[in-house]
Amino acid sequence: MVIILVRRCVKLDKEAEFLASFDREKPTSNPAFIDETLTKVNDSQDLPEAMRSLHISGVNCVTYLNVAYWKSAQSFYDHFKPSADYFDPKTEVCKRERIVLDAGMLDKIPLG
Repeated sequence: MVIILVRRCVKLDKEAEFLASFDREKPTSNPAFIDETLTKVNDSQDLPEAMRSLHISGVNCVTYLNVAYWKSAQSFYDHFKPSADYFDPKTEVCKRERIVLDAGMLDKIPLG
């Protein structure tokens, strides 16, 4: 199992449209898809600096991080066929960024 993080930078006035689109694209029928969580980056200036040291927030946008669990990176790639510079210009301000993490001990925990 792998964890795939996808950073999405959403236009400030298109958040509802983005969330609806994200929900429609959920790959629930793919047997290699395990689970996912869509999280919204909290970059509040009220947080201590030590809690804001991983800089993934975009500029002039709402930043979301999709944490997706797949059987393999290849299965994610085969399903979405992502390109390195793709983004939806209707709802996003810049290209999506991805990283694949080894699940480590999460392989032992049943998800979903």
